[in-house]
Amino acid sequence: MHMITRDTAKKVIKGVVYKDSNHNNTVDKDEQVLPGVTVNLYRSDPKNKIDPAKDDGVFVIKERLISSVKTDENGEYSFDADGGKYTVNLDINTLPEGTGAINTDIYIDEKKASVNDFALRDVASIELKTGDIQEVEFNEDFSLNMVLKDRDGNILAGKVRYLFDNRQLSLEDSRFCLRHNDLQSVKLNVNISAGSVTRQVLINTKIPEVSSEGKVRMAFENGILDEKKKILHYLHSIFDSQKLTREYRSSVPIKSATTMIKEIYDYILGDNADSEIKREAERYISSPPKLDRAYTSKSGYFKIHYTLSGANAVSAADTNRSGIPDYIESVGAAFDNSRNITCETRGFKAPVLDPGKKDFDIYVYDLRGIYGVMFPKTFYGTSSWEPRTSSCYICIDNSYAASKGFKKSRNDCMRVTAAHEFFHAVQNAYNADADSWWKEATATWNEDEIYTSINDYIQYIDRVFSNPQKSLEQSNYGGVIFAKYLSENMGGHKIIKRVWELQAKAHRNSLNAINDAIREINPKDGIETAFERFAACNFNPAQYYKEGALWTSALKIKNIYTAYPVGHQSGRLDHMASCYVLFKPSVGAAGKNLKITVERRGDRGMKFKLQKRKRSDDSCEISDVQLSGRNSRAQIICESFGEMHKEICLIPVNVHRKTDRIYYNYSVNT
Repeated sequence: MHMITRDTAKKVIKGVVYKDSNHNNTVDKDEQVLPGVTVNLYRSDPKNKIDPAKDDGVFVIKERLISSVKTDENGEYSFDADGGKYTVNLDINTLPEGTGAINTDIYIDEKKASVNDFALRDVASIELKTGDIQEVEFNEDFSLNMVLKDRDGNILAGKVRYLFDNRQLSLEDSRFCLRHNDLQSVKLNVNISAGSVTRQVLINTKIPEVSSEGKVRMAFENGILDEKKKILHYLHSIFDSQKLTREYRSSVPIKSATTMIKEIYDYILGDNADSEIKREAERYISSPPKLDRAYTSKSGYFKIHYTLSGANAVSAADTNRSGIPDYIESVGAAFDNSRNITCETRGFKAPVLDPGKKDFDIYVYDLRGIYGVMFPKTFYGTSSWEPRTSSCYICIDNSYAASKGFKKSRNDCMRVTAAHEFFHAVQNAYNADADSWWKEATATWNEDEIYTSINDYIQYIDRVFSNPQKSLEQSNYGGVIFAKYLSENMGGHKIIKRVWELQAKAHRNSLNAINDAIREINPKDGIETAFERFAACNFNPAQYYKEGALWTSALKIKNIYTAYPVGHQSGRLDHMASCYVLFKPSVGAAGKNLKITVERRGDRGMKFKLQKRKRSDDSCEISDVQLSGRNSRAQIICESFGEMHKEICLIPVNVHRKTDRIYYNYSVNT
């Protein structure tokens, strides 16, 4: 048996890694010792409450790597160490295939000696939490949540080997990356082996039910479409969906074609535009359809163009016998209301009008499955230091019929579209070239501010909740949840207005503008701090958002664990992204301590939050796992896990504004 030799100034930490063939947790004379296994030594800070003001049984021990060694021919390792507390860690990636350890971390208290041997056992079975079939989202990085067990049913932490022959699939650490060649579902098999024990799992990918715009964006972001084909698909999505191939068609309405139109304009005005696409685009966007009637809203600001004949006709119903269709009067009232609250009451800039123009044009016709769209007319301020602005006009649908895919009533769809597209016009008075995701996030936010009871925005939250590992800048309409987080926690509409004011002065990049707006409120904070807490709040929206109880989208949990230990797991996050790993008490193991070890790989932009759901009232408490200076690793100790908390969620967050592919690790012991 190998023990710690204690000294007031120095001590030797040593042990052996061996094959525990008879499962008695003791090194017996005839048992195999294992050379070449990596063992790490971490210096441990004192054990402290994770929240100093609370007695919730959750503690944190911060650690930093001191040294790493490989076991010698006798399976032994040894470290010379100063006095203090340490953790000895077994690197399971260096274990022989087909073996696993019951415990991978030994905490060494400076007050007493302890055994530091690591017992390995043969893997007897591989169990998959999801069964033999796993569904994954299109282009989602994923891992296979499995449990290794020995012949007695004890859970082991060990490594496995994956075998697959599909070139679209790649493996990095324990994460699979599936890259599609087209916008089609894929089925493939992955074989898992741990020594002589094998298991097969079928991977099914599914294409989310999104609009044709969403499908084109997905295809472009994943390299299926190039810039030229993206623009062509945008044109067909907006103006002639029958020209789209089957995989890009959708019965889901397009929320707003405004940012697509902006990208089309930028493309055809660029130096490298394809001449045929340019001609086709100019034919489509040269002018709105000719409509033979017009109505001026009661404020006198909006001129609404419509017709009562042909495919673009609006309903002729006129209950007040004013000579103006009820729907057109409602359109005028909705735009007047949006302008009054947004500009007159809240002080946002008014849309840009061309010289000599005194009213703002609204065109009402059949948009064939699009809520609305804002077309730019004239751009102003084209110098490199001055953000561009533009005049514009807005088009909305003539009926919002259910046959076009709309799920809410005609007037509800029209009202949120009026508030949404009007805010796009307001945005172009600040900076026409601001980031598309922030334009859509705040336009969707504005519609719920103006017409708060309609709640059409809720259907887009899934864009964030189903893909939290995707960057916030890919959230599009789903970014409304971040705009709501800012307005509900940092001064209401004023924080949104301040961001747009900064976009007009200095920032094309919206993340930088948001950061500066937050720092004006609290110089010690910034977008990094806000995004950390935002990610934590999304775990339990009913508690943290005013309308969170109404949100039906389920947050995507990367892994759910109910059996321990959990061996080394790794993950990777792009900028402004997060993921969620949930731990629940084991059946029959109430009262045991749960030890979650987290580690960042050097980069300080990787943060960790903890959400603790209380058993007493189902509410959550947020804790911050602070890793600073040389401390790159921490042990989170949940004492008597399951008694006070019914579950613990670990939330890794990449708070960088640009840097992608930041890695983190975690493992769990009891």
